Amino acid sequence: MNAAELAYPESLPDDLKVLLLEQKVSVDDPLVALLAWHWLRINESRDAIQDSTLTLKAALDLRIGKIVAHADSLETLTGHLEALSQVLAEKPLGISQRIQAELAQPIAESVKSAQQIAFDLKTLLTDVNVTGKRFQRSRHIAAFLSGLSTGAMLIPWTYSHFFSH
Repeated sequence: MNAAELAYPESLPDDLKVLLLEQKVSVDDPLVALLAWHWLRINESRDAIQDSTLTLKAALDLRIGKIVAHADSLETLTGHLEALSQVLAEKPLGISQRIQAELAQPIAESVKSAQQIAFDLKTLLTDVNVTGKRFQRSRHIAAFLSGLSTGAMLIPWTYSHFFSH
């Protein structure tokens, strides 16, 4: 129903006509157009609310499904953790001995390897320090020789430039 249809009381919806009769509003009353417009706006709002409700319900149903799936996963995981806890409670000493027997050799080898790497790194660091000191000394010597050669060239030029003219 649009605004043009609201001007004709005979084209009003039946439930609105019943409402007007109950309220004893005459059909030619100017209030009818206002009531019809208000009734139309309420119906449009009701449709929007129903659409939004259905959208919200669909979104919530999807999320509830995910939550139920996660809850099922958690129940399964809880069962596995309880079984593991029982096994660990029954045989803690056996598991500890088994871990020590299986991992003692690899751990010892890892410690030995780490010590060798530390020794190699210490040697390498010493070599780098010695090389760095040589490099610094070479830089200082090069700077000194550069200054000396520049001075050796500037002295004759200075004498020739100032005293020969």
